[in-house]
Amino acid sequence: GRLAGLDVGLLSKWPIVATKTHREEHPFELGDETKLIARELIEATIALPTGENIVVFTTHFVSKVTDEDGNRRKNEARIVNEIIAAHEKEAPNAHIAFGGDLNDEPDSEPLTLLKQNNVLYNSTEGMKHEDIATWNNTAAFDHIFHNAALRAKHAKSYRVCSNNIGKLVPSDHCAMVAEYIFNK
Repeated sequence: GRLAGLDVGLLSKWPIVATKTHREEHPFELGDETKLIARELIEATIALPTGENIVVFTTHFVSKVTDEDGNRRKNEARIVNEIIAAHEKEAPNAHIAFGGDLNDEPDSEPLTLLKQNNVLYNSTEGMKHEDIATWNNTAAFDHIFHNAALRAKHAKSYRVCSNNIGKLVPSDHCAMVAEYIFNK
């Protein structure tokens, strides 16, 4: 069989000046079990060439195969929303992005929970579904969100696909890209 990666990572072309993980600190009850976010929630502060910082969060929500009713993804989204809201409260002008394979469509309940209290905005808001479908050209599962401060710097979002070319296929998903403009 094929092995799948079970966690997440974050790469940056600019210096990562601080990192934090959140998974272990945020257990939740699901039925009669205590669960954690399916994969690590990474927070990284990145120093931009302009002298400003951007705080990037990433995770990979649980699959629909093992969470058909979406209850675990709803909890994951609620926790991400709470963590980012708390970060924004501590640093009101922070530029914050959150993204990953969230295994749900833009109008799903879990992704709607991410936008609660105007904490996060989907960078693909208003785009056509066929332009944001990242899995099998049918499902929009990969998303980049930003807070209000970063939203003001959002230039555009678009999908990039490898079309499974080459010996080492990086993913069975296309990637979403969001571009932001920071003036020097």
